[in-house]
Amino acid sequence: MSALAPSSPPAPDRRIDADRFTCGIRYIKQRAGALRLGNTALVRYVAALVADSGFPEPFPLFVKGQGNTREVRLGSRWNVRAVDAWFDGQLPPDLACAISQQDMARAADTMDQRAANLRLVGASAA
Repeated sequence: MSALAPSSPPAPDRRIDADRFTCGIRYIKQRAGALRLGNTALVRYVAALVADSGFPEPFPLFVKGQGNTREVRLGSRWNVRAVDAWFDGQLPPDLACAISQQDMARAADTMDQRAANLRLVGASAA
């Protein structure tokens, strides 16, 4: 029987989760509802959005033999907040307002439910 010292728990992983901040072309494919597009057509579609519709450019991507490029490719990454803002900005104002009102009603319901479960600490029972 060996006498091993108890090990301490591993330190938390401090790496940044890049997927929280960036998204790839497959995320754009889902947001655009372009699920039937193949890889080549998808790249052309997103490149056209960037060129003609004010869609955010991807982050620079290092390509061996070419250096950094902002050309749309399957491995390109975008700022997820900029992508979401672009897609959210494509909604007609009436629909955006209706969705906003639904979100506010849902949030109010959630707050009401949570408030019903609150208990005062140190309150005397009357």
